[in-house]
Amino acid sequence: MSKPESGMSSKIAQQGTAGASAVRRETRASGRVWDPEEERLYPSSDGQPMAENTWQAEEIVRAFYTLKKHFKDLPDALVCVDLLVYYEEGKRLSVAPDVFVSFGVGTGNRMTYKVWEEGKPPDFVLEVLSPKTSKRDQDDKQRIYAGMGVRECWLFDPMGGLMQPRLRGAAWRGDGTANCRGCSTRTVGWRCTAKC
Repeated sequence: MSKPESGMSSKIAQQGTAGASAVRRETRASGRVWDPEEERLYPSSDGQPMAENTWQAEEIVRAFYTLKKHFKDLPDALVCVDLLVYYEEGKRLSVAPDVFVSFGVGTGNRMTYKVWEEGKPPDFVLEVLSPKTSKRDQDDKQRIYAGMGVRECWLFDPMGGLMQPRLRGAAWRGDGTANCRGCSTRTVGWRCTAKC
């Protein structure tokens, strides 16, 4: 059985069959009910680890908690870590940002984030690079985020040596270009031509 929520399987094991109804009540409290059929259509796991090393893991967790704290007074600001974002209804096209923030969607629990159900893509995405994920994070994922309409994307290299500068951000524009957050140069795609 797939995990209905992070940590929920251990609760069910401890509570026996009565635990299953407790899980349904707990997820209903957030306005969402875990549905096994939905899990088959849009799986909540891509089988990939959250992090490839301790540098990456520490920065992902740090960013998640920093953003949660920063937006704690906004009742509709959702901050997520490693949650699959499905961006085309009826297809299994998904991407798992290391950390993302979406405003105006509420903070309830989710198994996945479906852009068509939420009514919008995430507003902000952070990818923390590792040697194994660096190329995909800098190229493929940025095209996906721009294509789905994510407004702002940041990349961070916690180890150094994978990207210069180690922190790079871009605010996407509606025309497929972005404004580099390092030097404000207008770029086509992700790469800043000014080499800031």
